[in-house]
Amino acid sequence: MSLPAPRWEFRRPCPIPSAAAIIALLFGPVCSLTGPAPDCRADEGIESRDDQIERIPEVFRRIRPAIVRIRERSGGGGGAFAGVIVSADGHLLMSTKLNASRLWVTLSDGREVQARPLGWSGEWGVRLGRLEGDGPWPHTPLEPGLTIRAGQPLLTVAFALNEDRAVPDPLVDLEWVDRASQGVWFARPNGVRYVWQSIGGLAFDLEGRLLGIENSTFLQHGTIYTPPDRVLAAWDELKAGENVDRLRLSPAGDAAADVEPRPAPVEIAEAAETAAIAASVRISNRADRRPLGVSGTIISPDGLIATCAHHFAIPGTPVVVELADGRDLPGEVVGLTFPTDIGLVRITEPGTYPAVKAGSSHGMRPGAPCFFVGYGPAGSDARAPVLRRTQAVAPRNGEWSYLLSVDSSLQSVGGDSGGGLFNGDGELVAFSPAGLGYPDWPKEFVRVEALASQDAALRAPFESADVWRLQPLEAELLAVADRGRSSVIEVLDGDDAVALGTVVGSDGLILTKASALPETPRCRLADGRIVEAGLVRTDQPLDLALLRADVADLSPAVWSEEQVLAVGRNVVVAGPHASRGTVAHPLVRFEGDRGLLGVDLADGERGPAITALRSENFLPEGPVFGFGRSPLREGDIIRSVAGHEALMIADLRALLDPGGAPPGFAGDRVRIGIERDGQAMEVTMTLRPADDFPLDDQTPRRSGLEAYGILADRTDPLFGGPVVNARGEVVGIAIASRQKGWTLMLPASAARQFVDDAR
Repeated sequence: MSLPAPRWEFRRPCPIPSAAAIIALLFGPVCSLTGPAPDCRADEGIESRDDQIERIPEVFRRIRPAIVRIRERSGGGGGAFAGVIVSADGHLLMSTKLNASRLWVTLSDGREVQARPLGWSGEWGVRLGRLEGDGPWPHTPLEPGLTIRAGQPLLTVAFALNEDRAVPDPLVDLEWVDRASQGVWFARPNGVRYVWQSIGGLAFDLEGRLLGIENSTFLQHGTIYTPPDRVLAAWDELKAGENVDRLRLSPAGDAAADVEPRPAPVEIAEAAETAAIAASVRISNRADRRPLGVSGTIISPDGLIATCAHHFAIPGTPVVVELADGRDLPGEVVGLTFPTDIGLVRITEPGTYPAVKAGSSHGMRPGAPCFFVGYGPAGSDARAPVLRRTQAVAPRNGEWSYLLSVDSSLQSVGGDSGGGLFNGDGELVAFSPAGLGYPDWPKEFVRVEALASQDAALRAPFESADVWRLQPLEAELLAVADRGRSSVIEVLDGDDAVALGTVVGSDGLILTKASALPETPRCRLADGRIVEAGLVRTDQPLDLALLRADVADLSPAVWSEEQVLAVGRNVVVAGPHASRGTVAHPLVRFEGDRGLLGVDLADGERGPAITALRSENFLPEGPVFGFGRSPLREGDIIRSVAGHEALMIADLRALLDPGGAPPGFAGDRVRIGIERDGQAMEVTMTLRPADDFPLDDQTPRRSGLEAYGILADRTDPLFGGPVVNARGEVVGIAIASRQKGWTLMLPASAARQFVDDAR
């Protein structure tokens, strides 16, 4: 498919060397399916940003029918991936990580249909599939030539893993582009949600046009997307079910011989290893000599270096190149591209440097000898890299790709990324991307042919931004919340803030999170005063508590009269450090997680006796996300829970049943009556979760609630405070953290009713 010639004009932060001629000289010609660079259109609607923000809920409603959840097994198994229907004929754009022969797709109306995968490109992180059944299907088309600029807003969409029952719809967020390599890849800065969001997240502009699909995510550096032009450039091959990596990177598109074993290898020459070590470098930040954490290989005598991209230093960044011979030389980043994780750096001081020749990865059949050189195991003061011998193996899934596999016994550590893999003749055949891999899986390296095929991508116009174009609007929202700051207090346990509270009465009434309350709460007011507070009432199902502070001059918050909040709506999670957020999903019910005591029990004459305390090493610590140390001891006899008698283990289970009355949810603070050494006493503890899954950044109580979801990157992880709209009115209470960045919000109507009933 041919696309129009480029019309963009960007300014690069540094001059770009003529790497194309060098790479062509090293590698020779490589088949290309990319076609001409895409046309760019100017951003539309910039003058009406307020209207764009207001239209986000409507835009999401319009694109929602095209967004699907994809699995590799029917009935909720096989993981979960996001995907989007891009044609009326039912073509699906999805992640390359979906590689089953049959796929199950959940449509926006809840129906499950089957799909078959078609072609794929590991180089660009995309796979095409097709729904089975008659169309036309609702879809969002792939538009060529869309301009994606640093600083522009994004509407991002992804499903939450393992949340199908409660949240069947995708979660929506308003984010922005902080880096863009035009027509090649772009990124948003937030990567912290990767542990709980589905693979294959989608990005749209504020008009609802599809801008990209996730190809990789890095915790500290954000999510990276492949734009439509990369898909359209190989559309015919993808539709035809082709392995586009093989077409682009292997001779005549035929790589079958690469998985066939060859005769026993010869010994690697010592001279080859010596030359490879001399050409291997470590790359550091020029400003403070802090290592970027990557290795590299000099591939041309004038100092061009092949390395990885996940150091994330943008093109033009000055670096120090540390050679094995002890020299420190100035350099700069030339380019980087994803998901192949390829980077180029050049030495800027003129000279002739030890360089290696490029070999062919196609000769690396299973059993072929090779060796890897990287600085990972070397100390920070060491100048020589560490060489490790290995051999090529067949790919784990049997599918030829831009990645070359070597034996799993190769030990790769942090700092090895970007280091070179060399054949028996000392020629560079691949280099190390991100990730240390799994112990029993083959270690994968990026084939050197991908460096040549990505030459244009590495030299594409690049820009970055520290702020986004909607910063003024965000500042206005935060200013509104700040004007209501006097209605927000901090609940203290000693000197530690453990929750926020919302002032709901000038006579000292404060609404807060019940499960976070200490035994003797105090309140720090917005003006800094610290006052005593007494408990008025709690509502365990809502996890709300009403306090009365010993003060009579508070400014109560103003409740909103809105009954329903639209998905995509912008709000502010108020507090000492307010954060803009997006209503990510509608009001849904999160079934309660069973709460446990965290002990082993045996029935006895006087009641259930504790025979052992279970390990709690998996539980997080801290005043907000911690469960606290268990007050129970081996030998204690349980007599009651929340004032209800427990004569046997069966009674105890009934009392802690999420469906009981009162229910017992993980994270609830309950009173436990015990007998210890013949003495009756009562202790208070937080009920433990049933599963030992990672709980970091989740509040102990995070279930048994009917709540909206708010996606907000909060610097102040306290809960119980208000969520306000653009007028400063309270639309809900931030009651829990479901996952990092995902706040659950009780609707204002429920919170207000609780307050009214308590008066």
